[in-house]
Formats: sequence, C-alpha cells, structure tokens
Amino acid sequence: WFKDPDGIFIRDFHSESFNSRLFELYLNAVFYELDFEMNREYNQPDFLLSKFGEEISVEAVSIAETEDPLERKVVDEQQMDELREHVLKVMPFKFARSLLKKSRHRPEPAKVHYWELEHTKNKPFIIAMQDYSKRMSMAFSSEALHSYLYGIDIESGASIEQHTDKNRTIKSNFFATEQNNHISAVLLTTQATVPKFNRMGILAGVEANGFKIYVNGVKTDYNANPHPFSADVSDPNYNEPWCTAAYMYHNPNAVLPVDFRLFPNIIHVFQKNDHFEQLVPRNYIIQSTTLVLK
Repeated sequence: WFKDPDGIFIRDFHSESFNSRLFELYLNAVFYELDFEMNREYNQPDFLLSKFGEEISVEAVSIAETEDPLERKVVDEQQMDELREHVLKVMPFKFARSLLKKSRHRPEPAKVHYWELEHTKNKPFIIAMQDYSKRMSMAFSSEALHSYLYGIDIESGASIEQHTDKNRTIKSNFFATEQNNHISAVLLTTQATVPKFNRMGILAGVEANGFKIYVNGVKTDYNANPHPFSADVSDPNYNEPWCTAAYMYHNPNAVLPVDFRLFPNIIHVFQKNDHFEQLVPRNYIIQSTTLVLK
C-alpha cells in the first residue's frame, strides 16, 4: 500500500539513494500509524496529510552519510567522544545546509516554494529530517538540531548567534529568520534505520533463524518519566510502534502553526518566550540501539 509518486522508488532503493528512500518508507509507516490519510498523487512535496479536516504538507530530507554504512566497529569510549564532538560541532552545519536548501528550493515546473504550490497553499508545511551522517549519530543529533533551530548552546543553554567549527561559521536560530516563517515545524526522526525495520519485522512474525535481537535505551513510564530499558525483541510480551524517538520542533514565528494534537505519539518542543516546553508521551521510547547476536 505504499504509493510511489514518481515511479523510481525501487530503482533508487538499489542505489546510493537507499537511505533517502528508506526514510520515505519509514515516514509512510509512521503517518499511517498516526491515522493520517496520505495523498501521494503529487511528487512534490513528498507527503500531503489529512486528518480531522486539517491538511499538512511534508517534505523529507535525509542527512547523507560520510562513512561506509556496512563497516562493523566496536564502539569504544574514544569513538563515543568523537561522536559527541561530531554532534556538537559538525551536525549544526549539516542540518543548516539541508534546511536552507529546502526552504529556498523552487521545484520545477511551477518554480515556487513548496508552500506556494496550488495543493499546499494555506496549509502548514513541515520539513522532516533523518540523520545518516555518522554511525549512531542519529541517536544524539536532536541536541544539535534544537541548538540550530532556536539559537541555543547545546551544553550551557545560553543564547547564541552563530555556530563555529574550525574556520567556518554559520548563523544560528533558523526559526528567527523571517523568510523561514512558512516552515511550521521541523520533524526529526531518529529511527528510520535498518535495525528498526528488523525489529518491526520480528514483531510482524518475520524472523531469521539463528539470531537474537535485543533493544536497549531510554523509555518513559506511565508518568512520562524517562528510565533505562532493555528488552528481547522476540519476547511475546514485547511490542513497539513505528513512531518512536521522534521530535517535532515547532516554529514560534510560524505563519501557519501545526496542531500538536494531530501527532500524539511524538515529542513536541515549543519555545515559550525565554524557556522551552516539551510534551513527552507516556510509555514512549526516547532513544534506543539494537544489538544483533548470531
């Protein structure tokens, strides 16, 4: 039931565009799970969603990888330090490049912005993102996106005007720029990955013999308080939805805000004057990694 609007999905799935198409397939599963009707008759933007009489357009963009995705490594303390440095210093630039490209793009043939198309006018517009830039970086890159969108230092929480990495700088606070007011929100997913599809496949009854898959990470309890968790994915009592570890950052200056109630199983982030508010679902996986044992 996946609708391929441009007719080249399978070809791209067997090419260097694999991650981009995997992300598109993942978003399709998430929006279906969230009870949206999806109109995919148009090839731009990627999704036109409707629910409770509201319509929302969504354009997806993935952050391209910078290393061999099939390379197997043991993650040690040194690599975790390198990963942290990558998130702190490099990821704001990667998010900025992708967001600015989408916000400025005027696709053929209409040559107007995504939110100016005839079928998207007067509808909230969301940019959906997934980070594939470095192994495991997607588990931590939400901090970098939060920092860039709102102009906040990751470590201190203080306001900043720019991001610096070696000899380069970029302006921070993406949402503060008037030309970005038509972007209602940015949706960051962190689990549009092969391990996620493996886990969901097991839950659907498709499991290879001779393997054991475990998941561990952070999950909220019934009161939405976060706690470490670990589980055997093959356990009959284990379950998880498609929509996990997803963050929607709302633009405080949006011309057309997004109603957060349309996305009940996502972490919502709002800027309220000089502070931030988060809505976190109950019994929700905030972060996870997958361990496969043969």
